[in-house]
Amino acid sequence: MNKTKRLENCSFCYPNDKYRILHSSENFYIMVSLGQISEGYLLLVSKEHIQSCANLPSEYHQEFIKLYNKILQILKNQYGNAIAFEHGRSGSCLTTKNSSEHCFHSHMHFVPLNGIISDSIFLEQKTEYDSIDLFLKDINNKIFPYLFVHDDMIRSYRVDRIIERQYLRKLVSSKFGTPNLWNWQEFPRHNVIDSTISKLKTAF
Repeated sequence: MNKTKRLENCSFCYPNDKYRILHSSENFYIMVSLGQISEGYLLLVSKEHIQSCANLPSEYHQEFIKLYNKILQILKNQYGNAIAFEHGRSGSCLTTKNSSEHCFHSHMHFVPLNGIISDSIFLEQKTEYDSIDLFLKDINNKIFPYLFVHDDMIRSYRVDRIIERQYLRKLVSSKFGTPNLWNWQEFPRHNVIDSTISKLKTAF
């Protein structure tokens, strides 16, 4: 794979706010998310323009798994609990057909949350996994859009219908009782970004 593959209009290929990057490895970086629904909201992002976790090359899996587990452990240590989710090429974060393709760039969300969101997902085709590596092996190179959620269990859902943009962020926002905060463009919450950086900058 060409390790220099980038899209000029993708904000994950060329992140503007590099101060939000807490850690960088060979093929991934960990970034504090815009639109902090709660303090500690992080993203695990591929450096290359790879569409989703399903498209990660198998030789990247162990590096991804190590970072994935490290983020969850750090957030659990700092905040008590955390969940992870991905929109998996579902297009749910695009605002218009001509939007930047950054939502089709692999990025896993991690949010401190003592609760579950999977009980609000009503997609019939779902698969449960005992570990993140089993999810990656199962989903690898599958072409359909999906949702991934790791709360009380690890699950993927095949998306077979049009869903709302920012679908999973909306579910998370509702769990916090702040339903409007799903909209990261209207509520970037720079003050919470700063507090997240201050709290977690030495954790990695």
